[in-house]
Amino acid sequence: MRAEAGGPRQRWLEQLARTLVASFLVLNVVLIALRPDLSIRQDGISSYLAGDFRWLGVLTFLLLSAGGALLAAAVRTSAEPSRRLLSALLFLYSLGVLLAGLTPPDSGLHYAGAFAAFTTIPVAALVSSSGRRLLWFVVLVASFATWPVLHFGAGERLTTVLEVAWLLSLRPLPASRDRAARPDSTAPPDRDTRGPGAGQA
Repeated sequence: MRAEAGGPRQRWLEQLARTLVASFLVLNVVLIALRPDLSIRQDGISSYLAGDFRWLGVLTFLLLSAGGALLAAAVRTSAEPSRRLLSALLFLYSLGVLLAGLTPPDSGLHYAGAFAAFTTIPVAALVSSSGRRLLWFVVLVASFATWPVLHFGAGERLTTVLEVAWLLSLRPLPASRDRAARPDSTAPPDRDTRGPGAGQA
């Protein structure tokens, strides 16, 4: 019964999470058009947290944070081998994005939140059960090296897009698959309900 209830809940959480995460990307494209005074090559995404349309910039961070939290909840109910660690990393990512989005872009708290968000995703990719986890880890880590080459704004956006792409690609193992593959060790042993003497010839 628990596996049957957990499957739909996990799928619902994943779908809503991906919708919120994808909305972050869409709204950031809108912000590029709304804020032509900012350079996508020189200015980071956090620049949208100040000035005109600041509310929309904050909203994008809130959507991404909520999406990360829902993915963490979905992983927690899944059959991922390292679901506790992976879920904790995604919750940390969510909190980092939330902290970065609610604090001034030039504050220490903002930098701490951004650092937590950027660094947890490569580790989360590595501990996931994806067959391409090593490739994702290498690509995500290598993207940080592009920051001084592409300039901060473009490099940061590249890393952000890659991390969001990994979030969208994350497919936690369904809980029902795990429980179908192995018996529940906590279930009581079957009892003979045929009554006394039923097994005697």
